[in-house]
Parts: sequence; structure tokens; C-alpha cells
Amino acid sequence: MIKKLVLWTLVGFGLATPVDAQPVKVLFLGQEGTLSSRHCHALMRNLGRDAIWFDYTTDPAVVTIEWIARFDVVLLDAPVGSFPSLSGVDVDKRISGGLPVEEAAWTAPTFTVAMRERLLSSLSPERRGKWQAFIDQRDIEQRQADPNIANYERRPQAITFQQPFSVKGSVERTHLAPDLRMELFAAEPDIAKPISMAWDERGRLWVCETRDYPHGVKANGEGNDSIKICEDTDGDGKADKFTVFADRLNLPTSLVFANVGVIVSQPPRFLFLKDTNGDGKADIRQTILEGWGIGDTHAQANSLHYGYDNWLYGCVGYSGFKGKVGGIQKQFAMGTYRFKADGSALEFLHQFSNNSWGHSANEAGDQFGGTANNAPIFFLGIPATAVPEGLRPCIHELTVRISSRGGDRPCF
Repeated sequence: MIKKLVLWTLVGFGLATPVDAQPVKVLFLGQEGTLSSRHCHALMRNLGRDAIWFDYTTDPAVVTIEWIARFDVVLLDAPVGSFPSLSGVDVDKRISGGLPVEEAAWTAPTFTVAMRERLLSSLSPERRGKWQAFIDQRDIEQRQADPNIANYERRPQAITFQQPFSVKGSVERTHLAPDLRMELFAAEPDIAKPISMAWDERGRLWVCETRDYPHGVKANGEGNDSIKICEDTDGDGKADKFTVFADRLNLPTSLVFANVGVIVSQPPRFLFLKDTNGDGKADIRQTILEGWGIGDTHAQANSLHYGYDNWLYGCVGYSGFKGKVGGIQKQFAMGTYRFKADGSALEFLHQFSNNSWGHSANEAGDQFGGTANNAPIFFLGIPATAVPEGLRPCIHELTVRISSRGGDRPCF
């Protein structure tokens, strides 16, 4: 059971003074075409709990003197001279020599210990003291063995269960870009088990409270979940007014504003909810799409948002979709889709894998998504709607792998 749940807003802020009590911030500079990103990930994993945080880039244009000033240490895992701006950085703030070449060496416990001390030794005594003060005052992480924890990795022993943190403990362990900070907007008991949220044009935060997740699927679609509007009425940056817009929902995973209401993904249905009398509560509840799978709630439809073409976009895992839309039978799973806000059209776009959860786009309209299983980030290229029926878009390497399985559609 989650004991403390919070919602945050991210805002830009000026660089904190280097003596502030805070985690050590390391700028890891890598090189494209090498294993430098994996080297960084190894240190992230092994030193994160020690409040030593890493930001990674391979782009020299990003690494300006002003950007470097936001970090305590720079670790260069690239040829000297790859980042011209480093010439203006104090040598005591840079680590570049004596780094291993083999990937396995970066994960070795002896290397982790040595790198930890090397990074901390780069700090001034005052800055190191402030880091230690941060460590000493933060909430303790509590873990315990639990027979319900899966062991997919076939470890000698399953990982332990992490107890929920307080608000303070959550803040202390949230790694942000160095030019951002978090401010608490809402927390329990005002909200409960948030799984998705969206801001409206009035600056109000709409939250899917999914108490039934993950095992409380109801056949009739009526459960214990709700959508709550969180509003800051006095301008202090914290929500102080909470209105239940819709209740008796069951496992709502996402919401998006449309047609002066909201569309909610609540497999097996997508619902349209609207307030017609201005009391802040939905009095219209309509099903606009039906056929979304509920076989595994980890893999249901999610991530609703607008596309640049004014269609609504989303993602779905292996629970998939099977049903009729506009009189046409549709069936797909593990990928992205788009649909019309009135439910009159639905199109499958990009193939992912497994329990896909997450979908967005950059300023150019390029789409990205991810899963929780071995493929955290996808770049979405040619959509399925751009190729002839019966074919699927894929690159050469994917063609070889697909063809070797047999029985799949030819590639375009």
C-alpha cells in the first residue's frame, strides 16, 4: 500500500550556491558510437543511493561554461578536446584519466568504491561537508524481503520491497535536471493513488485517482476510482480546493481534454465525461470506444494526448484492442494509435513490444515511446498508416529478425 503520494510542479530556477546541502551533481561527458552511456548508467545505478547524481550528454554545444557551473564535477569519458568549453574549467573539477575501457570494469565493486572517492575528493572540504550533511539528515530508505516480489532476473534472491517514502524522502531522492526544482502541489489525504494528470487552461490539475489498480477490475466498469480537480485558489502555489469531477470509475489510466470535457482511458472503454451545469462534476458519461483489453492492467491503454494533426494519441501494451470502430474491425497490440475525439475513427501507428506505457513527441512531431521491459525508449519512424495494407514498415535489421520467426507479414 502506498502511504504517501504527492504531485509536483517543475519550475526553472537560478543555480543554487555550491555550498548548499544537496546531492553531488556530476556532468558525465560521453562520445557517440562508444559505450560511454552504459558506463554512465553503471555509475548512476551504483552511486545514486549515495546521493551522487549524473547527467549525461555527448553534445559539445550543450556544454557551455554556464551549464558546467551547475555541476560539482565533470567526468570526461571521451577524447580530450571533444568539449572545447572544458578548457575554462578548473582542473580540480575535472576527472578524465585512468578510466577503464572494458564495460565490465565499470560495474566492478572495486571500481565503484574508487570512483566514489575520486568524485568526492574533487569537492572542496566545505562542499563535501554539505553533501555529508544532506546524507545524514535525509529520510532513511527502508527495505524488507517480501514473498510477493517477482524475480524475473533469476537472482539468487529476489530484490527487497522498498517501503514508501514521506514527502521529504521523495524529494530527497528525485533526480532533476540541475536547472529545475520541485514544489509540492498536492498530497494525501487530499489525493489518493494518482496514476495520470493533466493541466487545464485555468491552471487546475486534473488527477486520475486509481485506487483499484492493479487487481480491482470490475466487469461493469464501476469501481472505486475517480477524477479529481485540484485548484490553487489563493495563488500560493499549492492546491487548496479539491472537487471530485467523476467517481465510480474503474482503473482509469489517462485523461485528455476534448469537446469541453475529458476523454478517459478506462479499458475496456474510453469514456467521454462532461460537466454541463458548471458545478465541476460530470453529468454526461458516454462510451466512445470499446474493445480495449483488460487481461493485464500493466499493459492497458494509456498516455492520452493531442497530436499536431488534432487527432488524439495514445499507447497500449499487450492487452491490446479488438473491436469495431466506424463499422471496421480493428485488432492490434503493443504500440501507439490515434483516434478521433468522437470515437469515429481509430488507427494503429507504431509497433512496440511487451507492456508499452508511455508516448510523446518532440517539437518536430517525431514520436517516442517506451516499455518497462528491456526497451525503455523507442523512436517511432514510419507509421503503419503510411504503408500498403498487409505490410509493415521496418528497417533491414528488423526484417532479418522478423523473417527468421516465420509467419509474420512482409516488410515494406
